[in-house]
Amino acid sequence: ARRPVVGGVLAYAVVEGVPVMMEGLADEAVWQAYFKARAETLGDSEAANSYFNLRSFRIVRDNLLALIGAPRGLAVLDLGCGTGHFSHTLAGDNRLVGVDISLEMAAFARNKGLAAVQSTATTLPFAAGAFDLVIANNIIQSFRDGRPFVAEASRVLRPGGRFILSATNGRNLAMSALRRLERRKYRHLGVYSASILGGLIGEAGLEIASFLFF
Repeated sequence: ARRPVVGGVLAYAVVEGVPVMMEGLADEAVWQAYFKARAETLGDSEAANSYFNLRSFRIVRDNLLALIGAPRGLAVLDLGCGTGHFSHTLAGDNRLVGVDISLEMAAFARNKGLAAVQSTATTLPFAAGAFDLVIANNIIQSFRDGRPFVAEASRVLRPGGRFILSATNGRNLAMSALRRLERRKYRHLGVYSASILGGLIGEAGLEIASFLFF
């Protein structure tokens, strides 16, 4: 939680080395509990980051990192950074900030060179235009309504910056299986088609450079 101090400046608590920069959990409480449990069970591992399975996490990671390339000297924001296993290779040559709703995940990420904070992704504690590159790897499905999430990512992105967004294909066969096998988790997932994602991106004032399917 945050509290006002002298001069209107806001101060945040620091827990396990992680600034807690969030107002409240609202609908994201389910996901905070979910990833807290994964962090406690699976520890600082790739598997802790996955909604579905480790293979899918690695496929998406490798394809997105190839798309991002090898940037240098950029301010990079990783939304839903998890344990940092996705973006940590960008930390050495860039100023890499991670945001995760799970305090436990963010603590693992800080050990990999991310300046990780605990925050919701729909109310980010950063100035407009603060980042050259914003990455959102498989986080949008944790929101039933993706508009506030995409709008906030756009707000903190500088003009001309890049927004890399990945999402599970709503037509993927795995989603059909999830509907049947994990109904409780599925109720909290937002499922987005390519056309819906394109609409959200356009509403946020961003232009689509490319769409990839893998």
